[in-house]
Amino acid sequence: MNPEKRLPRGARGFLLVVGGIADFTKIALEFLFGIGLILDPILISPLTWIIFAITFAHSGVPMLSGKRGWAGWTTVIIGLTPVVDALPNWTIYAFFS
Repeated sequence: MNPEKRLPRGARGFLLVVGGIADFTKIALEFLFGIGLILDPILISPLTWIIFAITFAHSGVPMLSGKRGWAGWTTVIIGLTPVVDALPNWTIYAFFS
């Protein structure tokens, strides 16, 4: 994998949509039903992580190293921090990929 390679435009657009849906879902579940803190680390983030990992691997782009490494690790840290995880971390990561 080439660490300087970028995702194709179609893959970036796909990840922006997936990230937006994941972020909207976790925020909506938190504010509407109060269960976002429980479902995000158990269901939403792992599924989103798998989709992102498959898309990056399919494109031959490393997910957590190179120029986008800081964005990937920041996404992981934000997603694991209970109060801060309401930020749209997956959408931001897709934007910087």
